[in-house]
Amino acid sequence: MSVKLGMCTSAKDLERIKKLAEIGYDYVEINFTGMTEMPEDEFEAFLKVLEETNFKCEAANCFIPGEIKLTGENVDYDKVREFVSKGMARAERAGIKSVVFGSGGARRVPEGFPMDKAYEQLVKFLKEYAGPIAARHGVAIAIEPLRSQETNIINKVSEGVELARKVGLPNVKGLGDIYHMATEYDSDDELAKFRGEIQHTHISHPLTRYAPKKDDGYDYSVFLKAVIDSGCERCSVEGRLDNFPEDAVEALEVLKNAVKNI
Repeated sequence: MSVKLGMCTSAKDLERIKKLAEIGYDYVEINFTGMTEMPEDEFEAFLKVLEETNFKCEAANCFIPGEIKLTGENVDYDKVREFVSKGMARAERAGIKSVVFGSGGARRVPEGFPMDKAYEQLVKFLKEYAGPIAARHGVAIAIEPLRSQETNIINKVSEGVELARKVGLPNVKGLGDIYHMATEYDSDDELAKFRGEIQHTHISHPLTRYAPKKDDGYDYSVFLKAVIDSGCERCSVEGRLDNFPEDAVEALEVLKNAVKNI
């Protein structure tokens, strides 16, 4: 049993990306919006580092920026199409396989706006825009349930999977983030239950959101077993680091040991 292990950082932080490759992570996960909005010369520098280190960038998060609204009365689908098209073209050049659709600000339903109508807007966004554009570039979309403190729609793994089912595209699936799941009282079993429908996962300490540590009192093998049982190929560390690269080294060691204990 195995799973690829990555860590989240910025496409602009070239030295950190080099270090993650050196430490032994399987891939890096970057910020999609940041990558999309980078000047071309900065994006080229990022690609050069990936090539020089023979390191893979297999995932990206923060899909849609908060100022591009996906629900409510003022959804600008031309702007949506333009942003997604530019970003997915770059994602293909970077070798990205999964784009995480968290984007709490973009999808948050305005006060007083009908929730059912907002839900259909998300279906439309994924089915008519994001999904098909991503597919043309060989990219899959992972719908990330977020804490209710961050957005008021799609807060549980089951809700993300159900939305993906409504969209009905093979490259649009669900996601499990241990921190959001713990906050919303989702059990690890929710991942295993949806085998074949989980595209991507995030891991950290479920209560503090720090990167995994040896002495933090949490058994990460339980979550990682659920990830593997779901059929998901990747799990990225998305957690706070006090001391890079020491914390990044420790997190990878903890997670590798956890996988061995499954």
